[in-house]
Order: sequence, then structure tokens, then C-alpha cells
Amino acid sequence: MTKDIQRASGGYSIRVMARMTGIPADTLRMWERRYGFPKPMRSPTRIRAYAQEDVERLQLISQALAQGHRPGQVVPLSRGELERIVELTASPLPSRLSVSKPPTASGPATLDGVVQALLAGDLLSTQRLIRQAVGTLGAKTFLTDFAYPLVVHVGELWANGTIDIRHEHLVTDALSTQVRVLLATYEDARANPSVLIAALPLEEHHLGGEMTALYLALEGALPRLLGSSAPVDQIVAASRELGSDVVGLTLIRRSERGELDDDIARLRSSLPRKTELWIGGASANTVTVELPNTHILDSWETMAAHVARLRQRG
Repeated sequence: MTKDIQRASGGYSIRVMARMTGIPADTLRMWERRYGFPKPMRSPTRIRAYAQEDVERLQLISQALAQGHRPGQVVPLSRGELERIVELTASPLPSRLSVSKPPTASGPATLDGVVQALLAGDLLSTQRLIRQAVGTLGAKTFLTDFAYPLVVHVGELWANGTIDIRHEHLVTDALSTQVRVLLATYEDARANPSVLIAALPLEEHHLGGEMTALYLALEGALPRLLGSSAPVDQIVAASRELGSDVVGLTLIRRSERGELDDDIARLRSSLPRKTELWIGGASANTVTVELPNTHILDSWETMAAHVARLRQRG
């Protein structure tokens, strides 16, 4: 059936779509509710029908799923982005990214590709490159080997004057948008342990907490984001209301050793004894006070190990 014939006849039924793409009709309906695609039109006889463009996009989605991508990563993407993902995944993946030595090759899944777009003032390309990295690498590798190293690399470039603060804000916002989309995809209200993620007063950042929440969700935990710069009493109140198993602090602001100890000691003493306190972030190593049921998390792997330990404990 040609495109003209298909349009004249009012499009494809959902059953025909399912046969043509290999995607069950129930799945197509669920994707429409969750992701807004595929969204049927109405035929001249008022029957729900789908366009040829939908078929072609769904066929690309089907290929991406066969290559190991998750629906939440690929269903919302445009046809052009899907074509790129299918093409890239069919080839060997780019080398895993390093914080200490960013790659020099440009492309959709490199740090330099994003930085070049930033320096050119091309926000749309910056956002597109970050979305493509998600599709190419998958959620967890995107987070640990792309998003986090990119944040560190951009911070270093701002510190040495290579980029301006507006560039840092642009990439932070683009990453935050993508991380929140992934978080909505993977978050499960039945998961455990439950972790309230917060930041102390004067900690104005939010991306670190969002990335932590995504990693926890990917590890099967239930993250809850309180936001940035929260007073200690409000962190305690939120933890009690939510019945959190853990309060997680992200410490980014640079401070002298011991400067945060009083706030952390006050927080620890106000929390229920059974509630664990996890401390992570770039400035976590400035905490010197030793407190019961309190853990410094110095890597993604350490966080995963603590999640597994609490889940086994029940």
C-alpha cells in the first residue's frame, strides 16, 4: 500500500500496526498513555487510525528495542534521533568516557561534542547530543560514564575560564531535563529502600541530587527529592512524614574541613535511630565527624552496595 493509498483510506488500524511493527496492540496503547506516541488520528469514518509516518517510526523503535534499549529511552524520540541511535548501536559503541581525560573526538556521545555545541551557543544541539547519548549508552552508563563526567569536565572548564557561567547553566539544565525524564521512567513506588535526597542550607545545586535519585531508582530503590538548600528541621520533618529508610545528603559546596560537622551532627541526632544517613558529593570528604548509622558514599558502586545491604536486611 503506498502512502497516498494509505492516507486516502484513512490510515492503518491498530491491529495492522501491530502486525507491521511486531509491537502488540496493548503495548501501543500503553505507550500512547505514557509517552504520547503513537497518537492515532481519526479516519473519515471516525475510526482511530495511524499514519504511515507512525509505522516507520515504530519500526525504528522496534529495531532499537531489539538492540537493547528500553521503551522509556526511545519511544519519545523523533524519527531522526531514532535513525541515529539505530545506526550507532549497530556499530561498536564509543570508548567509555573518563573524567580525568575527556575524549578528543567529536560526536553525539562525547564530552567534547557537547562542549563544542556550548561554545557555539547552540543550545538545541547541546540538548540533542545529550539525548542521543542516552539512547546510545543506556540509562546507567549515560549517568555514570557521560552525565557525571560531563558535569565535572564543564565545572573544570568554567573554573579555568574556558567557558562562562552561562555555559555551565545551559548544560546543567539540559542534563537535569534528561535525568528527570529517565527518573520518571524508572521510578517505582513499590521499590525499597526509600531514600530522601536533600541538600543543606547554602547548597543551591539540584543536579547532583537528581543524578543520585536516578542511580538509586536504577538500583531498585525508591528516591524522593526534597530539593536544594533545605533547613535541617525540614529535612527531619520530611523524612518522618515519608517514613524514609535513609536520608541522603549531597554536598557540593566547597568548605573548610569540619565546617559542616555541626549541621550534620544536628541532623543525625534529630533523625530516628533506625534511619540511616548517607553523605555523598564532591565535598563529602570534608566531613570529619563520626556518627552512628552514618555512611560516606565515595562512588556509585558504594551506593549500590548500601542499597543491596538494606534490601537484604528487609
